[in-house]
Amino acid sequence: MITPQARLTRAALYVSGYDGFHVHSREGLTAYDIAADYAMLGEKTKSPEWLAKAFEVHDAELIHLRVDDQLEGVRTDRRYADLIRRIGLQQ
Repeated sequence: MITPQARLTRAALYVSGYDGFHVHSREGLTAYDIAADYAMLGEKTKSPEWLAKAFEVHDAELIHLRVDDQLEGVRTDRRYADLIRRIGLQQ
């Protein structure tokens, strides 16, 4: 689990325009982690984009998609519902 300080540091990088994908490749963060960070920041456009990237790279963290509280803010997005369906996690 990421510490609150680390999440704030990453959030500051994202808000300043830093490309999260570079963070992803350099620091071992997953695309799912970045999507969760954006969701926590209220970035309802960028979070689903990063969830789609997580799907493309077969990110194992996607198993938490339906239960991760960090993603609460994007669950009403149609792209989230589509991703749930593509992964096969629908109820």
